[in-house]
Amino acid sequence: MDEQEKMGLEPEEVEMLARFQDELRRMTVGDHLATMLQSLATLALRKMGVTPETGSERDLDQAHLAIEAFRVLVPVMESSRPAAEMQAHRRVLSELQMAYVGALQPTEQAAGTEPSIETTSEDDQEGE
Repeated sequence: MDEQEKMGLEPEEVEMLARFQDELRRMTVGDHLATMLQSLATLALRKMGVTPETGSERDLDQAHLAIEAFRVLVPVMESSRPAAEMQAHRRVLSELQMAYVGALQPTEQAAGTEPSIETTSEDDQEGE
């Protein structure tokens, strides 16, 4: 009995695990990091819940964690990836950060936070 059978894996699971292990053997660390960035970007967007399909998954703490992990990995990858790819990763990071700020806005308004811009009505101006 081999190790996978001892773990109670089904034959399909054993085959999938073998394919995954083979893929890892061929993959460079830089390739894996690039894949991680793609996963983190996807997770961040889902956790921001910005679409009707992902609204129920909204968890801004998790979105923030994914974006911060992405941000930390970008400079680590700098020396092992092409410049054009790194420029694309930095652009994605910027877009994620801006989307996160946008996702925060409705939460602040729903929490009763007053807008930071002061407005005056016409009635207020007439009394001056």
